[in-house]
Amino acid sequence: MCYHRSKDGLRMIITIDGPSASGKSSLARALAQRYNLHHLATGLLYRAVGFVLSRAWKNENVEPRWQALTDDDYSMIKNIQYRVNGNKANILYKSEDISLFLAEEKIADFASQVSEDPKIRQLLLSVQRDVAKKQDVVADGRDCGSILFPDANIKLYITASIQARARRMFDDLDRWKDQSKNYDQIIVDLQERDERDMNRAVAPLVIPEGALVVDTTKIIKQQVFEHLFEYVDQHISQKK
Repeated sequence: MCYHRSKDGLRMIITIDGPSASGKSSLARALAQRYNLHHLATGLLYRAVGFVLSRAWKNENVEPRWQALTDDDYSMIKNIQYRVNGNKANILYKSEDISLFLAEEKIADFASQVSEDPKIRQLLLSVQRDVAKKQDVVADGRDCGSILFPDANIKLYITASIQARARRMFDDLDRWKDQSKNYDQIIVDLQERDERDMNRAVAPLVIPEGALVVDTTKIIKQQVFEHLFEYVDQHISQKK
């Protein structure tokens, strides 16, 4: 599968960017399985930061603390590790596997907030790039094709209407018997996340140069997969 190695030693890389609940992660998993790539879910590391810090702060009112991180806070972040486990990953804090704690919606909200911090982004940048030096990857997130891997072989940007994204999130919560948020609350949360992601000073969410844009609002998941499998296959055949 690996057909390109850039001057900095990076291997075959596919990037997928887009807003929350647009379908990035499910597409990344499908591409990883089809092309034998490691799925680098960059959002997991930001969730890990949110989890580690909020736990250290004993889940007190964390809102003001995101704006005034200390040297001790940054030192804790340096202890977060990304361990490749086949096509998946384990996120460790020191020697503790914290992967199972990162799925909570509250942690996703924390991740969106900590991602605005330039120093945190810089700390995680090297961790993410190191993963791609050791294996071919498909990376999904907010700045994968624009900042993290600007020379990626294939760049995708996946989007959908906010209503479609809210419905997907609501259905996921319902599937897990989680009634913590209703549809209207999810709409508000997504609007706030989109505002933060698209307007932050460092590495805002943008359509990367050269990316294929796919709107999944009215397309079922399998059709999206088939369309992009064909796109990737064509790209690979042209490079051989």
